[in-house]
Amino acid sequence: MKIHPTAIVDPGADLAGDVEIGPYCIVGAGVRLGPGCRLGPRVSISGRVVAGNNNVFHPNAAIGGAPQDLQPPAPDGRIEIGQDNIFRESVTVHLPKVPGGITRIGSRNRLHFYSHVGHDSAIGDGVVLASHAVLGGHTIVEDGAWIEGQGGTHQFVTLGRQCWTRTHIPITEDVPPFMWVDGNHFEVVGVN
Repeated sequence: MKIHPTAIVDPGADLAGDVEIGPYCIVGAGVRLGPGCRLGPRVSISGRVVAGNNNVFHPNAAIGGAPQDLQPPAPDGRIEIGQDNIFRESVTVHLPKVPGGITRIGSRNRLHFYSHVGHDSAIGDGVVLASHAVLGGHTIVEDGAWIEGQGGTHQFVTLGRQCWTRTHIPITEDVPPFMWVDGNHFEVVGVN
């Protein structure tokens, strides 16, 4: 294990033997990081967070914060992260507010600069959230979806498998699988 001397790691964290934790990171009690995980400078991971193998967290990522909601996080809620994900600079992922809830991120996803995953959301595998893409709470993003920069979802919407949403598009309704949407109010433009 490689932990920078300026990092603060709670003794209640469960870290695989080859985890790398960079300068000024904070890793809280109840966090589990699998083999090959790497935390760049100033990453914060707190709460009940379980991350699988080979996840990379770039500077200032904040995983496990309270929901941006009037209700507090569920005391038994957790974040589950698969493997081989890339969390770029300043990505945020919030704990669920629903009792027993899970904010879930699958595997092989790319969350770009300043993207956000809201409470109780679920992301499949192979998803891209481009820079400043924001998912409201309870959003479902199915495998292979691509959300371009500065796009975002309202709560309780589903983005179908392999869909593509253009930049600056507010998504207020479900997006069908395999479709490309554009415009405000968005409409299906064609097949992705």
